Amino acid sequence: MIDKIMLLRNEGLSFRKIAERLDTTVGKVQYQWTKYQKEEESVRVNKRKSKPITVKKDLIPMQASPAGKNVKKTDNNMRNRNAMSAAKDRLTVILLSSDSALATWNLSSATLKAGEIFWKYAGFYQLAIRMQDITGIHYSGNNAHYSVDLITPKRDTYMQISGLKPNRSYLAEMGMLFENGTFVPLMKSFPLQMPRLDTAQCGYLAPDVERWKHGKDQKPNWIEHVSTYSYYERDRK
Repeated sequence: MIDKIMLLRNEGLSFRKIAERLDTTVGKVQYQWTKYQKEEESVRVNKRKSKPITVKKDLIPMQASPAGKNVKKTDNNMRNRNAMSAAKDRLTVILLSSDSALATWNLSSATLKAGEIFWKYAGFYQLAIRMQDITGIHYSGNNAHYSVDLITPKRDTYMQISGLKPNRSYLAEMGMLFENGTFVPLMKSFPLQMPRLDTAQCGYLAPDVERWKHGKDQKPNWIEHVSTYSYYERDRK
């Protein structure tokens, strides 16, 4: 049953629509979906435990100076500058057409340097944008319907993204893509909703919104559910 539910969810159907298709109740569909999500999360946790990431103590050397006060003041000023610089980090994705979008970004050298320091021994990497299909799910960083990695141009701070599907929700992430498939996101965009091309697709979230309004669901089942996370490895075929 879960295979059919996954297939219909990928088509953008709500739990109510899926229940109608499968001739069952909404509660049973939600139960099967929640059970599947928990099993997937358990598998991902076990995989991460089998490949622990360690940070060596000698990555950031300690420095001593007789002018302790001056060094402390300089360090504080540097931290403040880095914090202000990192605060300007942004990744924006705007709609261009029914199947394309434009990504623009500003990635500070302080943020990139921090990533390079803590992933110093991970090997060669390229900056990339990972487009995640997060339609109708509570996105946790690993449970997108599918994702695609796009290597960013070295000198530009914008890129056109094509091949997006109608009536789907996407989240863009910019980060460090290593040779082994490990992706370290440094910043992410707000969700992007692609336009509907058929009137039959309109209002498919209305039943979920009504359930939330009447207190039947704790959170509405729409696109703005994006959790924080650190990094993840490629564990999907």
